[in-house]
This record gives sequence, C-alpha cells and structure tokens, in this order.
Amino acid sequence: MAFVLGYTGETGKSLVKELSRRSLFKKIVLIGRREVQLDKDLGPEFEQRVVDFDRLNDHKDTFEGLNTGFCCIGTTRGKAGK
Repeated sequence: MAFVLGYTGETGKSLVKELSRRSLFKKIVLIGRREVQLDKDLGPEFEQRVVDFDRLNDHKDTFEGLNTGFCCIGTTRGKAGK
C-alpha cells in the first residue's frame, strides 16, 4: 500500500497515471490539502485523504498501514522563476 503527496501537480498527475497503469499496489492513498475531482479512469484502489500540512501530527492515522511513499510536492518552473 502506498501514498502520494502532491498528486495535483504535473509530476504527481504523471505518477498517479503511471501507478494506475501498472497496478503495482492494492491501495494508493492520495494525500492533499483539499479534495479534487479525480480522473474517472482511476481504479477503486485510489483513495483521497485531506490533511492540514501545518498540523501533520494530527493526521498520523492517515499514514497507518502505508509502507511506500511518493513525494511530488513542488512548484512549476514558471511559478518559481529561474
């Protein structure tokens, strides 16, 4: 079972698409600041959970049972500048 942080950005979207295509995990938790509309092609193994990253200790249960993590948190080159 795995989790993905930053699944709404370009890198995260690409990762989620690839994870869906390969079916490597029986459950994949998409962790973010807000709930978003997921691609309709994602299977039932995908689940969204909303956390407040400023109060991450309050969300320890979100990560229980998940043994692989992917972090795609960042910004685009256009927003960051050089």
